[in-house]
Amino acid sequence: MNHEGIVQVFAKYENFPMIRIMFALDPIHPLYSAIIDMVAVYPQCTIAQLHEHLRSKRKVTVSLPQLYRVVTRMLNGQILIKIEGTLSLNLMWVSYLEFLAGRAKRILQRVEEFPLRLGEKKVYLAHSFLDIEAIWNHVLVSLYRLLQERTLYKYYSHAWWQLGRNAEEIGFYKELKEAGIDCHWVFGNDTALDRIGAQRIHEVFPAVTAKGAPFPSAGYNLNVYGEYVIECILPEKIARHFAFFFDRVKTMEEFDHDLFLDIFTMRGSYKLTVWRNAKQAELLRGKLRKYF
Repeated sequence: MNHEGIVQVFAKYENFPMIRIMFALDPIHPLYSAIIDMVAVYPQCTIAQLHEHLRSKRKVTVSLPQLYRVVTRMLNGQILIKIEGTLSLNLMWVSYLEFLAGRAKRILQRVEEFPLRLGEKKVYLAHSFLDIEAIWNHVLVSLYRLLQERTLYKYYSHAWWQLGRNAEEIGFYKELKEAGIDCHWVFGNDTALDRIGAQRIHEVFPAVTAKGAPFPSAGYNLNVYGEYVIECILPEKIARHFAFFFDRVKTMEEFDHDLFLDIFTMRGSYKLTVWRNAKQAELLRGKLRKYF
């Protein structure tokens, strides 16, 4: 699969809970994005069917009268069309999005963030962990376009990315694997929640919990991709909030999904660092490779 294909993989799976809101078409009005997503997946659906899809697939709670009002606005805006009582996306509107996306990608490809020179370092600043996730994925897609390497080694102190998402994420991982991406996950603790997170990945990619790993056991994120290293150390306050969840919660029945996701939007001073150093990347990769 070429680099256009990997972008399509990421775009296809924007329908995670709020942890994935960076992919929403309209984050200010997330119901609009949820409706577009569901009508794209289930075209020619009635409003009653759409209402059920929103409830069961997106966990969106909306009254039927409110849904009618929003759908009416989207029909008036020519985002949706209604034929014989069923809803579909307006293909003219979809075509405009394709044109806009194509133009944006062409412009972004002329903005040369990468490759870095050997020894060069690039630093990104952010105000929330959700922002860090968006930047992190942007960097990974940029490197995917650039490199022939298709194997990533990942270390996280805890399985924070893997909790609170729905079963469709497994489909996302399968699409990545089909695209030729091979990921290896190491989590630096062996709590009940870390084991649950590792199990969710293990259906597709190798994932282990490793108490005593040679990296920080709290607040640390590391990816090694070819000659590149990506690193983020969480602010101490954020690391403590995550530690509370992972240390105290023993089962998913005790897990408060909404409270957990609140941590991702907490304000703080975040720094994501990317650097290119073949020798150091191989050293770090070797420390992770021994777990597989």
